[in-house]
Amino acid sequence: MLRLMAVFLLVVSVPGAAWAGSLALNFNNESAQFRYQQLLNREAYSESEAGLRLLYNEDTETWLATVGAAVKGSPGNLPGLKTGVEIAVNGSDTRPKEMLAIGIGLRIDYAPPVLHGLGMTAAVQFAPKVFSFLDAERYLETSVGLAYAFMPQADLTLDYQNILVDFENAGEVRVDDSLRIGVKLRF
Repeated sequence: MLRLMAVFLLVVSVPGAAWAGSLALNFNNESAQFRYQQLLNREAYSESEAGLRLLYNEDTETWLATVGAAVKGSPGNLPGLKTGVEIAVNGSDTRPKEMLAIGIGLRIDYAPPVLHGLGMTAAVQFAPKVFSFLDAERYLETSVGLAYAFMPQADLTLDYQNILVDFENAGEVRVDDSLRIGVKLRF
């Protein structure tokens, strides 16, 4: 998994000077999450991006890495609304189990101009048994959050995230159940 992430970072960093992206760090006392998103293509009402996530949760002794691609767009004429669909490969080392899951995700971001920088987000990602490997039988991730753009290219964030993995012979394990504060930088 580390090799895959290194190749991804190398690929997106070479032409990165001409592309837009974002970097986010969210944390609490027991966990930290790092996200890097790289814009691949932008059109009038949509864009595509590739991303990388690293999550460490001390309570569950979990390392989780995600590599994925997404398309986002503005449906209709509602200022500040963006919806997205993603495909992501999630891998983790949750002692004593290991997991690899290919998830399909949906995301909604809403930051209406009338709220002057305040926005809300919600996301869900699911991998059924057919896309779950190693010790995993199912993967479900949900998240909700608030963001405040206190500068044109920086947001303060507050996110709640819940990740459930159904493992063979161990049942459902809550890999992450955390409220995190953080910052997101756009460049």
